[in-house]
Amino acid sequence: MRKFLRLLVFIIFSFVFVIPCFANGNPTHYKMTIQAIYVHDAPSNTWVLVASPNQEVDIVGDSSGQNAVAASLGGISIPPGTYDNFKLRISETMKVTGSNGADYTKAGGVITITGLTSSAASTADWPTDPPGAGVVTMVETVDTLTTDSAQAGEVSMVLDLGAAKVGGDSDNYIEVSGDNNINPPLTVTSTSQVSMWFSFDTQNTVQSLSNADLTIGMGGTDVGGNGATIFLPPQAGTTFSITVDGRTESVSASGMRIDF
Repeated sequence: MRKFLRLLVFIIFSFVFVIPCFANGNPTHYKMTIQAIYVHDAPSNTWVLVASPNQEVDIVGDSSGQNAVAASLGGISIPPGTYDNFKLRISETMKVTGSNGADYTKAGGVITITGLTSSAASTADWPTDPPGAGVVTMVETVDTLTTDSAQAGEVSMVLDLGAAKVGGDSDNYIEVSGDNNINPPLTVTSTSQVSMWFSFDTQNTVQSLSNADLTIGMGGTDVGGNGATIFLPPQAGTTFSITVDGRTESVSASGMRIDF
């Protein structure tokens, strides 16, 4: 019997009051492209590819807190074995539509953020600025902030933060996994029941920055007269979980490893 992994992507809202440095808001759409899903084979110390859907999903939830368009990827085969970690590969390009109540993401906007970052950064490093704050540069190729709701729409942001790598960041993806392996490992047999969840909290992830803010915080270049509306990676409430035969292992935001 073949074992299949069911992947459900959904949103968890954490009602935590955040005091931001700048004006933050909630997105109405927040799209990620899932390129691949891996599990880590403990005996061989290798990553095993279990799916490469290359599928765009909107991780903003409905009023119940669950993604209204949850991606359900059936038929993902996991070979029997012993696994102690799992990994999600997503595109460096994410898309957002949203407002902080006064400013809006401007339709057609494109931002690229470049700079230095650790190869083992954590989502805990993303309170208001990306990892390596002070050595990042934001290059806005099209205006991304507007106060006119008629111009509101989707903005794309590219997180090209692998400049510290030898040869630069030549890939187009970000990989997220547990910073530490699961102990004891999970055993998958031919009859195991396996499911995996990736939960995201998108509250306060739309951030409007004036030109003055950019000069102080991020070194903005070519950002236009209005400044910029960017969006942050999901933070508090973000959890990755895997369940095998009733045993669940979860990785919280502070325990995630992010490889750019």
